[in-house]
Amino acid sequence: MNLWIEDPHLVFADTDFISSFLRVNEFDFLIECFGEFFRVPREVRAELKMMKINPRFKSFWERFREFENENPEKIIEIEVGSEKERLFNFIKNGDFSGQIMGTGESAALTHAMVENGSIASNNLRDVKKFCERQNILVICSEHILVYGCLQGIVEKEATEKIWEDMKKVQTLPREDFSKILKRHSDSMLSSLKKRDYRS
Repeated sequence: MNLWIEDPHLVFADTDFISSFLRVNEFDFLIECFGEFFRVPREVRAELKMMKINPRFKSFWERFREFENENPEKIIEIEVGSEKERLFNFIKNGDFSGQIMGTGESAALTHAMVENGSIASNNLRDVKKFCERQNILVICSEHILVYGCLQGIVEKEATEKIWEDMKKVQTLPREDFSKILKRHSDSMLSSLKKRDYRS
């Protein structure tokens, strides 16, 4: 796997990815892993805002708003009438690939395509084939958890708990984190020797 940490660049997150960390109260961990490279499309922000209608998710939205207030430059927009907006509509409506995409996913994919970035998403069913065709790297929750564990941002036991908590609220692979760590650790350690993604 060609890891994002070999060549640090902007990462555009979709709603499913961000909510997976918000719903287990690990959004701070996510931000620490990505550092300055993390970006949230305005369309994803709108979808996250809709979550607050559910009383259980109100605190998650409040935590995201704290992040937004502290980092307004990381909430990015697609300008009306721009080429980026045209591409966004093509992707969303399925004109670009023949596959209709969600609004947040379409925005993240648009930014990633135009700015040579990556997309952070757990919705592999919808975005993986598209990203393979366009040579866009897809980063999912397990990649970030392995990265955080190897970098010592959290201990292995804590990472295992985060993964188990995520599986309760998201559709994720059912395997134990130890197996995921083993699968990704060698290639990621090699990349980490080259460069720290957060630097």
